[in-house]
Amino acid sequence: MNNLNKEFGQLLKKPRDETYIIQQLDELIKQYGVGKIDSWRNMSKPTRNCLLHEFVLKQYYDVIRHMLSNYHFKSSIKRESDHLTPFELAFDNGDWKMCDLLMEFCDDKLYSDSYEQFASKIHRNKSMNLVWLDLEMTSLINPKILECAVIITDKDLNELGRRMFVFLLFINEQNKRKRMRIEFLEEWVIHFEQEILDGLEEWHQNAFKSCSEGGNGLFSDVINSTLTREQVENELLDLLKRFCPERACSLAGNSVHVDREVLRIEMPKVYEYLHYRIVDVTSFNEMIKRWAPITASKFKREMISNNGKEIVVHRAMDDIQRSIESMKMFRPLLAARL
Repeated sequence: MNNLNKEFGQLLKKPRDETYIIQQLDELIKQYGVGKIDSWRNMSKPTRNCLLHEFVLKQYYDVIRHMLSNYHFKSSIKRESDHLTPFELAFDNGDWKMCDLLMEFCDDKLYSDSYEQFASKIHRNKSMNLVWLDLEMTSLINPKILECAVIITDKDLNELGRRMFVFLLFINEQNKRKRMRIEFLEEWVIHFEQEILDGLEEWHQNAFKSCSEGGNGLFSDVINSTLTREQVENELLDLLKRFCPERACSLAGNSVHVDREVLRIEMPKVYEYLHYRIVDVTSFNEMIKRWAPITASKFKREMISNNGKEIVVHRAMDDIQRSIESMKMFRPLLAARL
């Protein structure tokens, strides 16, 4: 068992490629057998995790599928410290993808019913998530989307997701070595030709011109982009499916009814996936001006202080972040117990 502890200690020490983990696991099973691997506990941690629990925490989805489908490890196994199963551990961590995976391999009726109860609770919790969205468009009449940004939060405005990390491989010409760069792309920018942009109104020309000329640089990003509207719609839909049940989550933002109507025309699959209700932060702003003008002035000063500026830059992600920040200011007023 000491040798097995050493082997697993090395395997779990740092993040590794899942293919490598699977290869090493196959070798260890050949050497020690499934029984010994299944009964192993990580005694170096107070939780005394079994191997499935360790891989759940590391989000090794392919490894767990391999263990359950090829070697039939017990998915209902409980760890010694708190008697949590791998599923319950994944649920507590909000890892819905892992929950779905573990549900596939549950063959015990009582345990399956328990899973279904968990899944039902997950669905209820996820349906309270908010989809914060902002679009930059060519016009309000026959609009075309130039830029789209989304942040998904839970009901308490904690961020859950946005556009994913993109891994880019490039060559450093100086030393001819290949390297991996991680880039966080926040907005989706859709490509249009220069002649289309030249035909837009004066407001767009001033707001979206280059940063060196006093604009926000959107036109340059649009010209340099290679994304089509269809690609953006599919990527956005994939993001929604990760965090939101179909037709359950509300769209949120400033004057977001306009964005929703544009989605209906430009991105019908996204439009159909979202709930018809919206959370319009502008409505809260307008009412607090009327009912509590002193508080409204205070909020405005805080926004300027937090952002270092009062002017809205009209880039989609900036606008979303301002909307969420405003809603966080309103929340204590709305949640106050009278």
